[in-house]
Amino acid sequence: KKLTLYISDNLHQKLPTTKDLATRFGTNEYTLKALFRKYMSTSIYQFYSQERLKEAHDLITNTTMPLQDIAVLSGYNKYRSFYKAFKKHYKYGPGQLKRLR
Repeated sequence: KKLTLYISDNLHQKLPTTKDLATRFGTNEYTLKALFRKYMSTSIYQFYSQERLKEAHDLITNTTMPLQDIAVLSGYNKYRSFYKAFKKHYKYGPGQLKRLR
Protein backbone atom coordinates (compact mmCIF):
# COMPACT_ATOMS: atom_id res chain seq x y z
CA LYS A 1 0.00 0.00 0.00
CA LYS A 2 2.76 2.45 0.89
CA LEU A 3 4.59 1.68 -2.34
CA THR A 4 1.50 2.22 -4.50
CA LEU A 5 0.90 5.56 -2.76
CA TYR A 6 4.55 6.52 -3.25
CA ILE A 7 4.32 5.71 -6.96
CA SER A 8 1.01 7.57 -7.37
CA ASP A 9 2.39 10.63 -5.58
CA ASN A 10 5.54 10.68 -7.74
CA LEU A 11 4.22 9.97 -11.24
CA HIS A 12 6.07 12.95 -12.73
CA GLN A 13 9.41 11.61 -11.62
CA LYS A 14 11.42 8.78 -13.07
CA LEU A 15 10.66 5.53 -11.26
CA PRO A 16 13.58 4.65 -8.94
CA THR A 17 15.22 1.26 -9.38
CA THR A 18 13.64 -1.63 -7.50
CA LYS A 19 16.82 -1.76 -5.42
CA ASP A 20 16.34 1.89 -4.40
CA LEU A 21 12.65 1.30 -3.70
CA ALA A 22 13.46 -1.75 -1.59
CA THR A 23 15.92 0.29 0.47
CA ARG A 24 13.37 3.08 0.88
CA PHE A 25 10.75 0.61 2.13
CA GLY A 26 13.07 -1.43 4.33
CA THR A 27 13.17 -4.72 2.45
CA ASN A 28 15.15 -6.43 -0.26
CA GLU A 29 14.53 -6.25 -3.99
CA TYR A 30 13.28 -9.83 -4.37
CA THR A 31 10.75 -9.53 -1.52
CA LEU A 32 9.53 -6.14 -2.73
CA LYS A 33 8.88 -7.40 -6.25
CA ALA A 34 7.32 -10.67 -5.09
CA LEU A 35 4.95 -9.04 -2.60
CA PHE A 36 3.98 -6.32 -5.04
CA ARG A 37 3.12 -8.89 -7.71
CA LYS A 38 1.23 -11.03 -5.17
CA TYR A 39 -0.99 -8.21 -3.94
CA MET A 40 -1.28 -6.07 -7.08
CA SER A 41 -1.21 -8.84 -9.72
CA THR A 42 1.24 -6.80 -11.79
CA SER A 43 4.84 -5.66 -11.71
CA ILE A 44 5.96 -2.40 -10.13
CA TYR A 45 6.89 -0.97 -13.52
CA GLN A 46 3.57 -2.00 -15.10
CA PHE A 47 1.67 -0.36 -12.24
CA TYR A 48 3.71 2.83 -12.70
CA SER A 49 3.02 2.85 -16.45
CA GLN A 50 -0.69 2.21 -15.97
CA GLU A 51 -0.98 5.01 -13.42
CA ARG A 52 0.74 7.42 -15.82
CA LEU A 53 -1.66 6.43 -18.60
CA LYS A 54 -4.66 6.90 -16.28
CA GLU A 55 -3.43 10.40 -15.47
CA ALA A 56 -2.93 11.09 -19.19
CA HIS A 57 -6.51 9.93 -19.85
CA ASP A 58 -7.79 12.35 -17.20
CA LEU A 59 -5.74 15.22 -18.66
CA ILE A 60 -7.04 14.51 -22.16
CA THR A 61 -10.68 14.53 -21.08
CA ASN A 62 -10.48 17.35 -18.52
CA THR A 63 -8.09 19.88 -20.07
CA THR A 64 -7.36 21.53 -23.39
CA MET A 65 -3.66 20.72 -23.08
CA PRO A 66 -2.20 19.55 -26.41
CA LEU A 67 -1.77 15.78 -26.73
CA GLN A 68 1.97 16.22 -27.38
CA ASP A 69 2.36 18.00 -24.03
CA ILE A 70 0.36 15.31 -22.24
CA ALA A 71 2.61 12.68 -23.80
CA VAL A 72 5.74 14.44 -22.48
CA LEU A 73 4.15 14.96 -19.06
CA SER A 74 3.37 11.24 -19.01
CA GLY A 75 7.03 10.40 -19.50
CA TYR A 76 7.13 9.74 -23.24
CA ASN A 77 9.77 11.45 -25.35
CA LYS A 78 7.95 10.65 -28.58
CA TYR A 79 4.23 11.06 -29.21
CA ARG A 80 4.21 7.83 -31.23
CA SER A 81 5.39 5.83 -28.19
CA PHE A 82 2.72 7.45 -26.05
CA TYR A 83 0.06 6.76 -28.67
CA LYS A 84 1.01 3.08 -28.92
CA ALA A 85 1.07 2.58 -25.13
CA PHE A 86 -2.23 4.44 -24.71
CA LYS A 87 -3.93 2.46 -27.46
CA LYS A 88 -2.61 -0.83 -26.11
CA HIS A 89 -3.95 -0.01 -22.64
CA TYR A 90 -7.31 1.55 -23.56
CA LYS A 91 -7.98 -0.11 -26.97
CA TYR A 92 -8.45 3.33 -28.58
CA GLY A 93 -6.15 6.23 -29.35
CA PRO A 94 -5.86 9.40 -27.26
CA GLY A 95 -7.28 11.48 -30.12
CA GLN A 96 -10.54 9.55 -29.98
CA LEU A 97 -11.45 10.90 -26.55
CA LYS A 98 -13.97 13.70 -26.21
CA ARG A 99 -12.09 16.82 -25.11
CA LEU A 100 -13.03 20.10 -23.46
CA ARG A 101 -13.51 22.92 -25.89
